[in-house]
Amino acid sequence: MSFSGVKTEISICRSSSSSTWTGGGMPWVIEDAGRLSVASGARLALGSGVVVKFGRGASLRVDGLLTTGGSSTRPVVFTSLEDDVAGGDTNVDGDATAPLKGAWDGIEVRDGGNADLTLVSLRWADDALRVLSGATTTLLGCEIERSSFRG
Repeated sequence: MSFSGVKTEISICRSSSSSTWTGGGMPWVIEDAGRLSVASGARLALGSGVVVKFGRGASLRVDGLLTTGGSSTRPVVFTSLEDDVAGGDTNVDGDATAPLKGAWDGIEVRDGGNADLTLVSLRWADDALRVLSGATTTLLGCEIERSSFRG
């Protein structure tokens, strides 16, 4: 299954499913207090140029497999909904808001989860990347910046 475009609160990737998101010019949006979940046994692959924006209190929880295929010219970006630099002015408010450290919760890789992150830019999160006991995470060419904690 493949998706491209603006999405709101998502809880996809049930056990044994696989999804691929492509960078089609529009960012993926997880609304305030929403959660993007990758269930145990499921896989979510993010292609080059994918931008995922998170509203206040939103997060990404990985119990399955998260993979990214960013490139040096088109990294995969996880950022705040208020970040107009990546993916444009998604919240359509011009210069009325700007991202702040801790704008969204961050990525949590849980026991049994696996995150294979290649050429990712992770910005404006609270705790950018939490890897719990029993989880596996590989980072290659990643940038964690402007976060409250760990980045």
